[in-house]
Amino acid sequence: MHLLNLWFLTLCLSTVTPLPTNPQISLQSTTDISSWMHSHLTDRKAVPGDSPAYYVGDPSNDILSIEGLDLLPNPPVDYMTVFLVGTLRSDIGDKPRVKLTVSLNGTVGPSVESEICSQPKIEIRQNGTLVCPPKKGKVQMAYSVTIPYWVLKKGDYTVHAEMYATDDSRMTDFEGTVFVDGKAGDGDDGW
Repeated sequence: MHLLNLWFLTLCLSTVTPLPTNPQISLQSTTDISSWMHSHLTDRKAVPGDSPAYYVGDPSNDILSIEGLDLLPNPPVDYMTVFLVGTLRSDIGDKPRVKLTVSLNGTVGPSVESEICSQPKIEIRQNGTLVCPPKKGKVQMAYSVTIPYWVLKKGDYTVHAEMYATDDSRMTDFEGTVFVDGKAGDGDDGW
């Protein structure tokens, strides 16, 4: 599966609040869960920029303060480039990582976790110079990808991206949803 190549979807994401823990509330199906989630998403905070990304949780203490997250083109076609501009409030160590969880039409698929600097398609710049890992200060990131429509099912893909510094401190956490007109069949049945 091309999940590592799909990490770009992370940057185009819809916030999910925690599922209810009240025993009187019973969610019997993905339709119930989707309905519950939709009714509880009114307080989502959008990630600045031109993308469908929303923060998961409060970003005020994140190490990475995102000033702009742009998806070009938006919505994506058979390719896309994600640009991120922000400020690292502190150093993040030598092995920052990202954890991606992808879902198709509400059906959660596998999670993939990898070191950010081990991803050759991610360009990180500080002061115009390619660096990885970046240090405290202004940072620019870019990721370009061809979308493999022929291996993807048609549907709404939600990607949840959690980024952590080497010491497990939260860098940022966001998610979003994009529609992909995949050619490998209808995604109504999930994965």
